[in-house]
Amino acid sequence: MTRFIIAFIFSFCALLAAAQQCSSLRYQQRVFGQSFKTSNVVYGNAPSLPSVYLGENITQNINLTLDVFEPFGDTLTKRPLVILAFGGAFLIGSKDDGDMQTVCDSLARRGYVTASINYRLGMNVVDGTSAERAIYRALQDFSAAVRYFKENAAQYRIDTNYIYVGGVSAGGFAALHMALMDEGDRLPSSYSATGIGARPDLGCKDCSGNSFQHSSKVRGLVSFWGALGDVNFIKPTNVVPLVSFHGDQDLIVPYSTGFPFTALFVLPQVSGSAAIKQRYDQLGAYNDFTSFPGVGHNIWGLVVTNNFTPNQYFQPIYQRTAEFLYEQSRPLKPIIQGLDSVCPNVPVTYTVAATAGETYCWQIDGGQIISQSNNEVSVLWQSAGSAMIMVASQNHLEAASAIDTFNVWVRQGATALIDAPDGNTVCSGIAMQLSSVNKAAAYQWSPASYFNNANADTTALLPLISGLYYLQVTDSFGCVAKDSIYVTVKPSPLMPSIVQQGDSLIVDGGTGAFSWMDANEQFIAAGGAFLPDTNGTYYLVETADNGCNNWSLPFEYVGTYTTTTPNIELSIYPNPFNDRVVVRSVLPGTLIIYSMGGKAVFAQSVDGNANINLAALSAGMYYYKLVTSQGEAMGKLVKQ
Repeated sequence: MTRFIIAFIFSFCALLAAAQQCSSLRYQQRVFGQSFKTSNVVYGNAPSLPSVYLGENITQNINLTLDVFEPFGDTLTKRPLVILAFGGAFLIGSKDDGDMQTVCDSLARRGYVTASINYRLGMNVVDGTSAERAIYRALQDFSAAVRYFKENAAQYRIDTNYIYVGGVSAGGFAALHMALMDEGDRLPSSYSATGIGARPDLGCKDCSGNSFQHSSKVRGLVSFWGALGDVNFIKPTNVVPLVSFHGDQDLIVPYSTGFPFTALFVLPQVSGSAAIKQRYDQLGAYNDFTSFPGVGHNIWGLVVTNNFTPNQYFQPIYQRTAEFLYEQSRPLKPIIQGLDSVCPNVPVTYTVAATAGETYCWQIDGGQIISQSNNEVSVLWQSAGSAMIMVASQNHLEAASAIDTFNVWVRQGATALIDAPDGNTVCSGIAMQLSSVNKAAAYQWSPASYFNNANADTTALLPLISGLYYLQVTDSFGCVAKDSIYVTVKPSPLMPSIVQQGDSLIVDGGTGAFSWMDANEQFIAAGGAFLPDTNGTYYLVETADNGCNNWSLPFEYVGTYTTTTPNIELSIYPNPFNDRVVVRSVLPGTLIIYSMGGKAVFAQSVDGNANINLAALSAGMYYYKLVTSQGEAMGKLVKQ
């Protein structure tokens, strides 16, 4: 197969970068100014056919060499590796071919470690068995190169889980067979034979070239118009992601299934990129195939004596290859889990599934991150309307994932506002009314024990001490808002006490201003003493300097004089008495007996003489009053 050509200068638009520190453009564009090349590294030694074909059993051992390209000045401790092989029909070509050198250099500037390898050449172009053995020797050398880098991963700072292989034409044959053919798929031609066509056994797939004990398993494949001996080599157990390119008019390597060089029926039939894609699709495996209608072999240009002349197809092929490698090296897009309809100013937690070694980068539009761990954020959404949360992840290779965008609807939210119509200052023991200005689905006043109904929109607060009292309202969507009011509680005086001295009512203690009230709670006098002009119920109100007051208990007042109408003839005896008294009255009336505190404890109608049982009264002093149509008569009684 014809060899290809190199180009050096090209540039590409960057892919979309992820947010915040996950915005590294590594692998997406050439972020390093140059690559550092180590030439002619020996990765193995194996028996090779001489430059002039003399038979399969005529061999000589040769060193297998490669060129390594690394990003110059790179400090990353683990990097992906791309190994590429040249084209040339297993007859000509080398690692120095310009197309391979150019691609390796450019990928290294993007952050990859790359290698262009030599592999063993030589075959009889009219012998199918010889052609199969040429492919097998090349895949063995590819395996040796993979195992060499796995053995020396620390030296080259390679993550062996991220090794990609590929090649042009014959190099594509080698890469495809190395990655997709198992040991059980070895063709009979790779084993020894005697007699005519004598040949040595080529050995197992992974035991030639060097003795490094590693698997040749790779993460992905790149095929530039390569082919596979049998698509059934591709099995669910060994299939790996593949990007491939092929012209549908290729006369050298079949586009689908056919013979190499079209007319060389003596060579084994092979399956090109279209047939490989069909097999991948049957397995549901990842295969990104680009077909070039009307284009033949060497799609991206020609190589002549190692020099590469690219054409218009080179840049898009290279760019899609770089995109494929990045897609396989970057983390999976993290998927955000959380509420998409939220209340404003309420912390909401969003998470993504955590993967070891990955860093997650969050970006918020319409809110604020108030706390964050690697794979979790707490967001305070601030403004009603449409908002957005985005996240990307970056792995240890500094490859960034695609961004996951999660749309959030921030509701208008509840509004809390307390109305205190009587102000926010109250005397202790006095209730004050509080109301919610805004209507809501639910209300919660707190501390609840200070309110007569902690779940009403309007309620009475009986505060004991000065401090903050709260209202929380919840709207029909569950959004919550809070308001508070500072209530100043002024101390009220202690309840005043009344004592009766003679016919006067006297304040018993207290230091404030005193007011006397009648039974209808109407003011009748001020001061520390009061002489009522009628019997009845009286109250005392004490007002402190801070304006707070307190009321006494009702006092039932009875004057200590004998009668209020001198011509009423009334006598009660014996006095003191035990259980009964005799009442003699000229006029009929009602006899009322009061305790010394002024409380009526007995009442009975009398008409002239009456014998009254007072056994229920306790021992002590009492007042009595006879109320007649002509007036009242009063006096004292003592029960022994």
